[in-house]
Amino acid sequence: MIKRVFQAAEQVAPSILFIDEIDSMLTARSENENEASRRLKTEFLVLMDGINSPKSGDVLVIGATNLPKELDSAAKRRFSKLIYIGNPDSEGRREMVMRNLKDIQYDLSNSDLNKIVDKL
Repeated sequence: MIKRVFQAAEQVAPSILFIDEIDSMLTARSENENEASRRLKTEFLVLMDGINSPKSGDVLVIGATNLPKELDSAAKRRFSKLIYIGNPDSEGRREMVMRNLKDIQYDLSNSDLNKIVDKL
């Protein structure tokens, strides 16, 4: 199925393949890994090599993960850029809470808001 997805992306290029939680497919290889997992990873890596070739159409592959350290090192090398987006600081968390509350009538003190921000 993954091969068909890549083929479809090349046929309708320019296109973007966005794979959320890519770590579920491409965790680091291990000795106790089952054969199906190993084949899926190998197929994905071969397809990524094909996408990166000059003969390929304009296909951009984006993978997102909350566990970047779990990714297979060969998979990481296939991506031309790795971008780490850290968690927001307390000021950023407060801004997100306030944005979500802007259209809602609420009765929270500044102390209550600080407690919410600290727990996020």
